[in-house]
Amino acid sequence: MTESDDDFQAYEISDTTKDLYSTSTDTTTLHSNARVLQFRAKGANDQGIIATDGSDTDTMFLYVNNSGFSLFREQQSGSKALYAGGNHSQTDTEQNLAAVLNNAFQLDHGSTSINVDVLFSLSNTSTAAGVFVIDSPGNLTGPYTSLKVNPTAAFAGNLPFNATGLTTYTLGARGLGQHLNDGDIVIYFENSSINQLTYLGHSDSDTVTANDLLYIDGSVVDGAAKNFKDISNWEENTRTKDGTIIYDPDASNSGDKVSFAVSSDINSYEAKIRVTSPKEGVVSTGPGATPASTSVVVQASEVMDSYTGLNVVAVGGPCVNQVSAALLGV
Repeated sequence: MTESDDDFQAYEISDTTKDLYSTSTDTTTLHSNARVLQFRAKGANDQGIIATDGSDTDTMFLYVNNSGFSLFREQQSGSKALYAGGNHSQTDTEQNLAAVLNNAFQLDHGSTSINVDVLFSLSNTSTAAGVFVIDSPGNLTGPYTSLKVNPTAAFAGNLPFNATGLTTYTLGARGLGQHLNDGDIVIYFENSSINQLTYLGHSDSDTVTANDLLYIDGSVVDGAAKNFKDISNWEENTRTKDGTIIYDPDASNSGDKVSFAVSSDINSYEAKIRVTSPKEGVVSTGPGATPASTSVVVQASEVMDSYTGLNVVAVGGPCVNQVSAALLGV
């Protein structure tokens, strides 16, 4: 398919304050002035997201406490945040409890429907942690029923969603990776007190950003995703294998936001790359260089020591192309 990036639906995740209601007719709040995370379809009106209860909406809100989490949707043709579902039943993750809701809601744009999972590691202390998992279409992510990691000091507090728990994939210490698939996007959050979500990521603003935003690149060991690409500080827009655009993560860190956009038909999306040589190319350098008709296609090994400062189209991922790996810093 051919589709301009301007026709993609943009989404933004950020923290905010919201009054939360049980139903549209209620005049008394369930939680007043609650600190929540909002998941918003930008520019959309009562669409862009299918809520936990099946309703169309443009915004979801996540509220947490030490017994689990609740999801609220923005009222159609209104502004109230109405209860849509949640999970307050705990899954034992070896001396730690987690509330999990697989396919908690869907991103909905044209023919595209993308599941979003919510996982939250419960704690009676002030800090607990969780993740949004934006599923890659066509891959069955979840249902997280066997989510387990070793109860060691390294996992204390935010188990299994801290940096170690997120990236552990080996047998005997399986973290979240065993449930993830090629192309999944993982977004970390934590509460600043038992029922307060005052920032997105590991810290307020950009004090700590490592492992805030992860991309799963497809390598699998023992049935678990091995390679988590930490793209939290990447300074350019990044396009996933499904065509999803993740907007300049580094620029969003200080505002505690994650912004991305999806195609209207993600299952048929293709990126077309055309490489051609100019009419003339320089075959020698320095004084007296002679323009001549020549190919500018070279192997990575031929320019590995000299590509800096050149306009380069690197074809092939970092696993097979040294220049791609160097440009990506991996």
